[in-house]
Amino acid sequence: MNDDTEKTLDETLLRHLARRLGTLSLVESVSVFPHERPESVVAWFDRQYFPDTIQQVVFEIRAYTNGDFNITYREDRGGTAWMCRWDRHDNPHNSRDHFHQPPKARTEDAV
Repeated sequence: MNDDTEKTLDETLLRHLARRLGTLSLVESVSVFPHERPESVVAWFDRQYFPDTIQQVVFEIRAYTNGDFNITYREDRGGTAWMCRWDRHDNPHNSRDHFHQPPKARTEDAV
C-alpha cells in the first residue's frame, strides 16, 4: 500500500496536460497549481458548449509519480453540483482503480 507521505506530485505530466487542455476550444481557461488547489491542474470549460442550466463546468486533475491520480468533473447546476471522479490510489473502501459515480461522487458511491 502506498502511503500518502510517499506521494510526489508529477509536475511535468500536469504541466503537459495543462498545455494540452489549453489548446482545446472547449476550455476557457486553465490554472496550474492554483492557490486553492496547489496539487492540481484546473480547467474551466466554456459555457457555450453546455445547456443554459449549467453555470460552470470544471475539470480538475491531480497526478503523482507513483501512478496515483484523481480526476474530477464537476458541473454547477444553479447551486447544485453534479460530479463524478476517477481515482487510482490505495484505500480501504474499494479497489485501487475506482470511479465515484454521479451525481455526488461520494466515497460510498465508488465502484
